[in-house]
Amino acid sequence: MKIAAVFVALLASAVAFAQNASSPAPPTHEEHMDAMRADIQKLNLSLNSIRASIPRINNLDERNRWEQTIEMWQVLINHMQQMAGEHEGQSVLPKPNSPK
Repeated sequence: MKIAAVFVALLASAVAFAQNASSPAPPTHEEHMDAMRADIQKLNLSLNSIRASIPRINNLDERNRWEQTIEMWQVLINHMQQMAGEHEGQSVLPKPNSPK
């Protein structure tokens, strides 16, 4: 009987500890938006770098592949910018000034 009581006490302690363990708070809407804006900026920088290297590609087939890749990434960036713009109004915090 004592063993059962000790087991129940240990189990209750483990449950209480698990409930009190602090888990990281989920990101806020503004944090998601900041991350999306940072991703958009990184993608634009990378895409501009690729665009700048296109004239140095002599092989026409290779150049066409890179131009198509740029178009594909531009579609994604445009979509992300559209989504970010649609979700800006959901935040109660002022949005940071960022160049467009």
